[in-house]
Amino acid sequence: MIESIPAPAAPQADPPPPHLVPAQPVSANQRLGAMDLLRGFALCGILLMNIVNFAWPGGAYTSVTFPYYSLQSIGEVPDPEIRDKEIAKAEKDFNRKQKDKNRKQRELEPKPQYALGDLRWCAVSSDADLYEYAFADLLVDNKMRTLFSMLFGAGVILMADHSKGKRNRPGWLHYRRMFWLLVLGAAHGYLLWTGDILFAYAAIGLWLYPLRKLRARWLCALGLGLLLTPLAIAWFAPNVIEWVKEKGRAVEQNLEAIEKQTAENPPTSPDNSASQESAVEPEKDELYWLDAKFLAGYRALDAMRKRGPRPDLVTLDIRKQRTQTYSEGVVERFWDLIWAQLAELIVLGFLALGWPMVLGMALMKLGFFTGNWTTKSYGLWTVCLYVIGIPMTWWALILSTQGGNSVATQVRMILPLEWIGSLLLTLANASALLWLWKTNRINWLASRLQAAGQMALSNYLFDSLLCSFIFSGYGLAFYGTIPRVGLAALVAAIWVFQLTISPWWLEHFRFGPVEWLWRSLTYWKIQPLLLVSSPKIQPQEPISAS
Repeated sequence: MIESIPAPAAPQADPPPPHLVPAQPVSANQRLGAMDLLRGFALCGILLMNIVNFAWPGGAYTSVTFPYYSLQSIGEVPDPEIRDKEIAKAEKDFNRKQKDKNRKQRELEPKPQYALGDLRWCAVSSDADLYEYAFADLLVDNKMRTLFSMLFGAGVILMADHSKGKRNRPGWLHYRRMFWLLVLGAAHGYLLWTGDILFAYAAIGLWLYPLRKLRARWLCALGLGLLLTPLAIAWFAPNVIEWVKEKGRAVEQNLEAIEKQTAENPPTSPDNSASQESAVEPEKDELYWLDAKFLAGYRALDAMRKRGPRPDLVTLDIRKQRTQTYSEGVVERFWDLIWAQLAELIVLGFLALGWPMVLGMALMKLGFFTGNWTTKSYGLWTVCLYVIGIPMTWWALILSTQGGNSVATQVRMILPLEWIGSLLLTLANASALLWLWKTNRINWLASRLQAAGQMALSNYLFDSLLCSFIFSGYGLAFYGTIPRVGLAALVAAIWVFQLTISPWWLEHFRFGPVEWLWRSLTYWKIQPLLLVSSPKIQPQEPISAS
């Protein structure tokens, strides 16, 4: 009896050259677990902040003293837009002098007062809401969005490296990918929520691809330059505002002098009238046409100083959002977004929001987002960045809540502290999470966050769909009713759902539903969605001989 001899393995064909292999989506075993982990973490934090904008007027996002009247305590509030349109229509036939008198008269009119109105603060009903705001402002606000933006920039490097040498040109794939993200972002903004960020990401992504070949140090320099340039420009804002005020006062005094001269020397005959008009009109034309921008700027600044809070208008907005139909909301969102989106498509979007993406590209090349750093390096970064970033951000929070800050204090102290502190705490949060992951301290949570991050686009759009249904007038109409702590509890419930459903989904499907659509459009080929498990290898019968 001779021992069984296993059948020889079938010869395998050599793989085709890389340039003949078509570019395909990144497979599951090629995904970077560290990036998915951070993306899922950022996604959860973004929802904690975004839900405030879904549930309350915009001022509630950045302030705990944004006032409104309890809806039951006051009657109907006049719509200022309708009133302004009526005034503008009535003034059409008036001359400039009469218009100016009407403007001054409106400024002297008392603002709507509701003495018996129950004045409240948006999203704040107890001290617990104040604590929630302080926590979110310190560790979450602008940190998670910055981290998500950095990961978007890192993804550009990842996709370019993955497509390098393939049959499809990587550049065309990138720009097709950005184009379809533009379409998704526009649809998301118009149909669901004005706070859409996808359109801005895609618009900035159009400028990122040529930067992929720069070295990490040059990307760091460019990213920090984009961050610091607006701060440097803002440093001179108080001087510009003061200059506009002085010029505006001079122009207004000149106007008053002309009007006084005209009143003291009225025309006595048709010929005299014509001569005086010819003497005055050129000077008035120069005032209105050459110095109009200075006068308009001065009046706008003066009006802002005198305006103060308008809780009646906030109340009007809450009532409108609770009763607005879906079609009315779509039209309003379109006109709210269209001009900002056009500005984002040109270089303005890159100059304003491109810095975290460029820094993300640099950190990708340095190995930070791939998890290639040592555990000790992540831990050291965590400690150092928290020690510096927390005091800076806390100082900015204290200054911003004091009230009565001058423009100089706001742009020369609060703004730099907020921006630089946010960058430091963004990197601190990411370093801390990667340290916990590499030391196996969050194994129970890491896989769920990675699944949520792998389906980040689907989860993000699901959040918008759910929140718009909960708070809008065509849904449950809870707009302007739930305080911050209640919103945080709702967010926690959504977290539990998404961290449960995302791993289950990826056990059966290759991508999230929206990711599948995006990839299919990008590669212009329907991608397989169902996750087909590899067939088990059946043991071969041994060959025996006697």
